[in-house]
Amino acid sequence: MILPLAAIFLLSPHIEGGFITGGGRLAKTPIMEMTPWVGFEHKFLSIALQAPLRFDLNTGHIRERDWDESEDFARTITTFRIDDLFHMGTLQVTFGEGALVERYFNNLDSDHARLGTEIHLGPDQWKAPIELDLFSSRLLARPVAGGQVSFLGDPMTLRLQAAADFDAPLELQGWADDKGRLAARHQHFYSAGGEVDGDFGPVTLYTAAYFQGQGDVRPGAHLGSHFILGDDFTFESRVEGFVFHGKYDPSPFDATYGFESWMRRPDRPFVKLSAGGKLMMALAYKDLIRFEGQYSDADRKDSAALSTSLSINTELFLLQGFYNRRYAQRDDMLDGDFALWAMTVAIPLGPNFLVRAIAARSPSVCPKDDGQARYILYTELFLRLEAQFSS
Repeated sequence: MILPLAAIFLLSPHIEGGFITGGGRLAKTPIMEMTPWVGFEHKFLSIALQAPLRFDLNTGHIRERDWDESEDFARTITTFRIDDLFHMGTLQVTFGEGALVERYFNNLDSDHARLGTEIHLGPDQWKAPIELDLFSSRLLARPVAGGQVSFLGDPMTLRLQAAADFDAPLELQGWADDKGRLAARHQHFYSAGGEVDGDFGPVTLYTAAYFQGQGDVRPGAHLGSHFILGDDFTFESRVEGFVFHGKYDPSPFDATYGFESWMRRPDRPFVKLSAGGKLMMALAYKDLIRFEGQYSDADRKDSAALSTSLSINTELFLLQGFYNRRYAQRDDMLDGDFALWAMTVAIPLGPNFLVRAIAARSPSVCPKDDGQARYILYTELFLRLEAQFSS
């Protein structure tokens, strides 16, 4: 492995490198960090590697939870990309209009690094109007994986989709193993179905139907529209309605799936037939600013979900933030103790340096001395100096 990487490095016409250093607080632990990194490109191949080291200032040692599993060594691979065909690293995956997989993210839990992979084969590879998208990400033991086949047409497109978690918890058992992971009785969770999209100028109409299973079968159907208006100033919206049976989840594999399935919450009630909807609205001006909000709900207990994001990109600073709350009652939407949120502000200091401040609410397993454990949300605060140099 070392020799091929060295050869790519020496032959690369474009090489970048740098470091990230700083400190902060992770839950109640003071942390100092140092992360040197290097990246290079050669024709269709690009690779970026890093050595993320976080030191626990209470002990003076490298933070043990960062390197206590073999999968944690995936932290050293920032990205490995072959053109648009293959990508390894951090994922953000959406299938179609997002009724099955919507912004699935594989690295929210900093205690358990999970390397994701994506494969994309388009019309150029098939010599036909067909696209194939595959992804996988190892969460706690066995992988989460999914795939989509799209038969492209004008104006109609048919998408066949499937995704599964092969290690989904069926019942949490209230104690942790020696790696600090919650114990549970497992049974794989899967969902499959199809979506039909029709593009009519700025408006996309779509309908989708899926079934889900984890020891039972949960069917559901979706109908919605999605449109984007404007050029420099844009207004985007998605309006969707859905009906379902049983414990169906209207958007199961989303940005927070990797930890929410392991958090203790009231069991989702079984319903014979229920209905709900989703509304997304976004405003943007060129690449300078974008604000997006999405709310979904159903006539079932603990079904409300709210997500918002904000990005402001100027020459003086870059601000990015998000807020995400799922599986809640309507009047608990803004309860930050049970929500994921993050805010970062980056200020450039010349062409090679910038300062970044980070505040976030992140998930982690919290073991106790008696062997009991629970997944909790904790606050992290960091101030970093980042440097980047290129040849």
